[in-house]
Amino acid sequence: MAQFENKRRDVRLATVIAAVASDIDVVSHLFGEETYIAYHHLLTHGLVFSLLVSSISAWICRGARIKTILLTQLAFYAHFFGDYYLSGWDQTYFFPFSDAKYIASDSLDISHPINHALSYGAFASIIVIGFLRKRTPLEFVWPNLEQRIINLFFSAKHEHCHICAKKCNEKCSVCGKPVCLKHTILKSMLPVCSECVDRPKTDPPFETTVHGTEPSVP
Repeated sequence: MAQFENKRRDVRLATVIAAVASDIDVVSHLFGEETYIAYHHLLTHGLVFSLLVSSISAWICRGARIKTILLTQLAFYAHFFGDYYLSGWDQTYFFPFSDAKYIASDSLDISHPINHALSYGAFASIIVIGFLRKRTPLEFVWPNLEQRIINLFFSAKHEHCHICAKKCNEKCSVCGKPVCLKHTILKSMLPVCSECVDRPKTDPPFETTVHGTEPSVP
């Protein structure tokens, strides 16, 4: 669902967090099996928690609040109904206003093969999104590393290395010229061509190619 947002990384991150935040109650397991059984799906799998997550996300993602609310709610309820039908755990949806528990009459157990298939599908989707959207989960924690992986595995090579003329899709972060993998040295996960390795750091750095865009000087 995060892929419905193309422009803003913070909105995508909020959507991903909303999809998994409900399971923060797994920390109750640290206090014993009985505590886990008592609190799992109680505090964080209901209406109040979903609104809290969306409200915080919308406050952080200013300028895209409506879209953030919609995406985080969709993400939360994808998790909620997945648990409702596929986990075997009941949901205390209206907590703290009501202790009523809800579960599908034909809910599957968490160990059911369909859950294993969905897990494998989730991993496969990372590769598909890499090809189609040129993004990976690394965009949230290490964007420079993500860019190198995308360029290495998922992006076409439309440039020619200025050293050997071999096709490439990277550009030196120092001089801005196209450079192939053979003549690239990574510095802080940014590509530097072999000709620029010893250039002073005071030289103005270029942005590396981002999926075919031209470099720019900040």
